[in-house]
Amino acid sequence: MIEDIQKGIALDIDDTLSITHVSWYQGLMDTFGNPENLTIQEIAKKYSHSDAVPYWESEEVIQWKIAKYYDVAGYKNLPIIENAHHLVERISQFLPISCYLTARPESTREVTQEWLQKHGFPEIPLIMKPTELGRSNHNPWKASILAEYEDRLLGIIDDNPGLIASLPPTYDGTVFLYSHLDYPHDTTINVIPCKDWDSVYLEIFRMARLFGKI
Repeated sequence: MIEDIQKGIALDIDDTLSITHVSWYQGLMDTFGNPENLTIQEIAKKYSHSDAVPYWESEEVIQWKIAKYYDVAGYKNLPIIENAHHLVERISQFLPISCYLTARPESTREVTQEWLQKHGFPEIPLIMKPTELGRSNHNPWKASILAEYEDRLLGIIDDNPGLIASLPPTYDGTVFLYSHLDYPHDTTINVIPCKDWDSVYLEIFRMARLFGKI
């Protein structure tokens, strides 16, 4: 399937196209408490990912997260990130969007496709994590796809900085790191922080013009 996709850039879904973290954080706060008394936005900024929150690490929490990960209904009505669909369409006019590359389990394919269609995103291949691989090791799985097919996938638009650490140092693609102002870690990988979708569009436009694509 991947071998047949159009050469271009991959596109993450959760917290890149859809506002997913709010549902997760709210559920964790309601079920397991919020001892720091932080807002959802403050928790997201401080810890970047729910797995890094120290008071949400018990076995009970882990089981809750696994159930949430496989809960088809939980993906159905996620809000869209403002202007994401418009700017994805504009980007695709000068740089092909090859596929969606998401760590969502394959078992949520139907609801994910329905959500993408409802919000006007392009009909392109949807690469999903095999359900049997479980919820852990999202970043290594996604990095392995990008590295193996870097001749076809020239990079990715993704919000997760953990992905970068999982890529091999020889990776030649570009990570457009959505919703980040910087990426301070030492890396040989080409990482372009983009604070919002307008920034993603401008950075990809600039790169496409540099390499004579437009």
